[in-house]
Amino acid sequence: MICADDELTILDSKLNDVFNEAQSEHTGIDGETGKRIDPVGNDQKKWLNSVRNACKNQTCLKNAYRVRISDLRKTWLLQ
Repeated sequence: MICADDELTILDSKLNDVFNEAQSEHTGIDGETGKRIDPVGNDQKKWLNSVRNACKNQTCLKNAYRVRISDLRKTWLLQ
């Protein structure tokens, strides 16, 4: 559905850019355990499973993408 709609393709690309920027600022390695810390990635997985994948039409997807982009900026980026 995303590739078939120009606006959704643009929103998907924009979301990818914002996600990558946020993830690069907040991903690291735990000094004690040596495990990778990726709170933005974990948050994104939750969103994909609970919100994006629940959309059954383009209108729902477009709205979900706009809200997610805004939320990522507010929560993870200092803009």
